[in-house]
Amino acid sequence: MALSFCICLLTELVNCLSLNDSAGNHNRRDVVTCIFGVVSRHCFPKVWKMAEATPVLKSGNPENPCNHRPISLPPVLSKVSERLAHCHFVDYVTTHKKLSKNQSGYRKRHSTESALLHVTDDFLMAIDKSEVSIVVLQDMSKGI
Repeated sequence: MALSFCICLLTELVNCLSLNDSAGNHNRRDVVTCIFGVVSRHCFPKVWKMAEATPVLKSGNPENPCNHRPISLPPVLSKVSERLAHCHFVDYVTTHKKLSKNQSGYRKRHSTESALLHVTDDFLMAIDKSEVSIVVLQDMSKGI
């Protein structure tokens, strides 16, 4: 990924931040310098790996701990670094054609709907050829 693209992306991400609310009282130049320091040293600060975990009710009785799922609230700078890493990853797998044409995750203009359309098309083609299709489904509505 070109350095100029990385700088533009980072600037765009940092400009979206409300630095007084979630990242402390920093100016944007300090944030950009800090992020690029992490990228250039290939070292992720331990404090950025720490997150506040908050229980969120999935459904059911709120008194039952099994009906809650943990949500991690990492530091803002950690999220900015994560977004940069995601962009690098997506750029790499796209440029080097490392994803299957049927892969929907990590691809622009692909979603669960495009995956569902592909599977539906496969079923219909199998029916046309008098073939048998077997499907195993898992309910993920409550998470794991």
